[in-house]
Amino acid sequence: MADIGMITPIRAESFEQMIFGAGMMLKNFNYASATDAATLAQLIETAKEEGTSLMGATKGGVNIQSVPSFWNVEADGMRMPFVGSKRPDTAEVKITGTLVEYTPDNVKDVLGVADKTGEGAKITVQPRFSIKPGDYIPSLVWVGNHGSDGIVLVDLKNALCTTGLNTQTTDKDVGTLPFEFVGHADDVSSTELPIKILFFGVAA
Repeated sequence: MADIGMITPIRAESFEQMIFGAGMMLKNFNYASATDAATLAQLIETAKEEGTSLMGATKGGVNIQSVPSFWNVEADGMRMPFVGSKRPDTAEVKITGTLVEYTPDNVKDVLGVADKTGEGAKITVQPRFSIKPGDYIPSLVWVGNHGSDGIVLVDLKNALCTTGLNTQTTDKDVGTLPFEFVGHADDVSSTELPIKILFFGVAA
């Protein structure tokens, strides 16, 4: 009788389907012209060099969630849930993490509803108690390595940080800037959640 080896899903291709590293966050990053991982990587490098959309270093990576809730139709005689008995109720999509680059732009974005004024040697970030259309970030993007040659991109639409400022300083470490950006649909008639996940691989 032949020995039965370990039952495992691991195969050579498994390591090409894994996300490696913490990735990076970009605001309003235009990736429309990317057709594969190589062209996307070039756009990312250009964005890093320009620095205008880069949110900077994080600590502990990021957490990406798309969480729906459902309600069940209740009727006499139902013994168990069945296909068609559930209805969508609510859904929330968000990206959470911790920034360690304490810039005026990052502070403004984490505050959620705030104004940034001034430039150069004196910049002021003033929170306010009202939401303006410009407070929403039209496109908040996370990108990370997928396997050895691929890239995964997550695009959160109309992102607004809903947790506010919660900076922690500590001895022998850097100050942190936690965030929780929630995505918002364009309008009440939208049927798609304000998030999408794109996979870029090697060009054929």
